[in-house]
Amino acid sequence: MAFIIFIAALVSLVWLAAYVRRGSLIWAVLAFLLLNSSFGVYFWHAQAGPLPLTLDRIALAVLLGVFALHWKMVDRVAKPWAPADTWLIAFLAALMFSTFSHDWNSAPEETVAPIWRLITGYLSPAIIYVVGRQMSFGARQSKQLLAALTLFGVYLSITAIFEIAGQWSLVFPKIIAEPTLGFHFGRARGPMLHSVAFGFYLGACLVAAWLWCPRYGRAGGLLLAALSPLFLLAIYLSYTRSVWIGAVLGLGVVLALTLPRSWRPLVLGAGIVTGVAALGLGWDKFMGFEREYSAAGTRESASLRSSFVYVSWKMFLDHPLLGCGFGQFYVEKMPYLSDRSTEMELEAIRPLIHHNMPLGLLTETGVIGLGLFLALVAAWSRDAWRLWNSDADQWVRLQGAFCLALLGVYLPQALFHEISYMNMVHMLLFFVAGVSTGLCQAQCVQWHPARVAAPLSSWRASPT
Repeated sequence: MAFIIFIAALVSLVWLAAYVRRGSLIWAVLAFLLLNSSFGVYFWHAQAGPLPLTLDRIALAVLLGVFALHWKMVDRVAKPWAPADTWLIAFLAALMFSTFSHDWNSAPEETVAPIWRLITGYLSPAIIYVVGRQMSFGARQSKQLLAALTLFGVYLSITAIFEIAGQWSLVFPKIIAEPTLGFHFGRARGPMLHSVAFGFYLGACLVAAWLWCPRYGRAGGLLLAALSPLFLLAIYLSYTRSVWIGAVLGLGVVLALTLPRSWRPLVLGAGIVTGVAALGLGWDKFMGFEREYSAAGTRESASLRSSFVYVSWKMFLDHPLLGCGFGQFYVEKMPYLSDRSTEMELEAIRPLIHHNMPLGLLTETGVIGLGLFLALVAAWSRDAWRLWNSDADQWVRLQGAFCLALLGVYLPQALFHEISYMNMVHMLLFFVAGVSTGLCQAQCVQWHPARVAAPLSSWRASPT
């Protein structure tokens, strides 16, 4: 057996060397993102010391090894330092200081230790940011990324339909059918086992399809016309308001950037009027629709957010600069729940983690932590906008548009949920942001405010 393992390892090393020399790193990244989003700890894990061993963690180690070899042997491209890099390092430093200046290695059973939340929510995505920033990324890789996300969206959409229809024999992986695993059983939640993470990925797939399909003329337009209703149906089946808002916002960003200037006011104006009218006429249903629990439960879920805001504000007033400590909200909020000067049901949030990431950062890390995070998002947005608004090749501009649209999908999730507990969300976001920042620095693109976006109908396949 040992001899067989040795031979298999030797063959693997030979194939790895060949891949490093001639292969594209994008496939290794896509494989990691697939494993990270769909085959995590619930799919398989083994105890290896204090850290459970999972497929995505093994894949991350392999990806880093391949990246290091590839960068050393093939891809050492100079990319100047960017403001986004500075803000990211400062933000991570603030998080680490806030973590280790408090009790960082223990937590109640209902939540996770601050150190693990720091590692999974921010530090490991930062590693993927570096991979995306430094890897070789050209027209071929751009097309492969958008195409892969589009295909992944087809899988997620079909899976969502099977979930809601109760056709459990048709879903894969089978952990999706297990109600005791993950969250939100009864909604479309996919292999992520969480409707928010599922919705974020599907929103990313939707905007990827809108940027990829029009490259192929009439055939691409027909494909987009077929995929859009499928994706939108699956997004609706998540029964999650933030997911709906994120999909609309992300798609709105794509349309605002890519439609001909003469069409934009009409299309976007009609969309805004329709959305406002729909919300006005169906506000009660929007706030109190039935999902895995009753309509009353949905309304209660929405009303709890005011309790989170109230308690967070009180905590912020006591610790405005540095906060109460990263990962400490769950414990530190307890004394504030006895406040009887308000009619809000503060006790209802006792067993809950925070439901708003920026507000959670403000509470736990103060104005310093939240300010650095907002500066980081602004720097990413600036780099993506510079890519889109440049005279660079079409695929470069599309990467900028994709990053901006992905931020549009992400922000509503962050405002309604504590995203740092969803490792897979930050993995995709940080990778795409890293690619955009790296391209911005490598291309040294010039900012042209008067740039007129090309219409969708003129996008054709980029040369590879």
